[in-house]
Amino acid sequence: MNCSHERERRPPTAVGRSRSNQAAAETKIDVD
Repeated sequence: MNCSHERERRPPTAVGRSRSNQAAAETKIDVD
């Protein structure tokens, strides 16, 4: 589970959020 890990590593920015969303969609994970 790299959800919290990636969240803490990457800042809550537009790019970071977009990347997180893409990764979540690919892995089908719930991302806040």
